[in-house]
Order: sequence, then structure tokens, then C-alpha cells
Amino acid sequence: MRGAKIVVVGRGEAGKSTLIRKLAPHSMNLEVGGRTIALDHGMLVRNGDSISLVGVPGQERFAAVREVLVAGARAAVWVHPQGEAPDAGTAELLAGSSAAALPYIVYVNQRGGGAPVAFRAPSAVPKPRHVVFGDLSSREDNLQLLEGLLWSLVMKLDSGSSEE
Repeated sequence: MRGAKIVVVGRGEAGKSTLIRKLAPHSMNLEVGGRTIALDHGMLVRNGDSISLVGVPGQERFAAVREVLVAGARAAVWVHPQGEAPDAGTAELLAGSSAAALPYIVYVNQRGGGAPVAFRAPSAVPKPRHVVFGDLSSREDNLQLLEGLLWSLVMKLDSGSSEE
């Protein structure tokens, strides 16, 4: 593996930009008034390999941009706010677009704590490879777990393995 693209998807204000910024502190964000209007981009680099994290805007008005950004992705991270129903727009993006075959990991953003609440993907979307719980508003230890899962997933995809 030399490089892989992973898209970060979820509804507006789910925490996608914050997640990318915490994983890749030198990331960039195209935003106006604190809201992403085009994309986020950050890089993870390890042993000469890289993962390009591309944050996809969650607002429906950016549907065409989302489709373009998802093209060529190897996997996805679905950022989901705990305690909310899974976002129909994100489910549709993962189930009904060029992303349909993408393996994905769910990051449940607990936003201030509380006991983890199980994530259930809508029936139209394949089961996630992993679900990681964390709180992007605090010091986040589970981001190391998420990053390790991302590297592992990309390496498994490169080796042709579909194992969990």
C-alpha cells in the first residue's frame, strides 16, 4: 500500500471536521461560519504509506459534491452523534451511490459522555466493520483505536482479505 482514500461521512454537525482535525492536526477545512462548505482533508502517514482522510459535507444541498468526494475511496468512517437515529442521508450515500461497496467503520460521538448506546445501521446499509465510541469534545483515547482500525482495514483490503 502506498496511499488510500477514506471518506468521513455523517450528517451536518456530527463531528466530521473535529474528528479529522484530531486524527490529523495539520488538516485543512473549507468552511464559512464554522460550517464545512466543501470538504476537509487530512493525512495519516506511517512507514511511507498514507491515508487521505476526506471529510464530506453532511448537508443535503451538497449531494453532488458528496458523490464526487466519495469516488475512488477505499473505505468510510460514519460519524454518528450518540442518541440520534442514524442519518437517512448518510445511509443513502453509503447504500445507493458509488460508495455502496465501501467497508465502513462507525465512530459514535458521545458528546459529553454517557454510557455507549448501541448503533444499529439501517437495513439498506451493510453492517459496519467496527463501531468505536468516543467523545470528540474531550481528550480522546479511542482515536488511537480508530486510527489503528483504519490502517488495519486498508491493509486487509490491499491483501484481498474480507475478514473482520
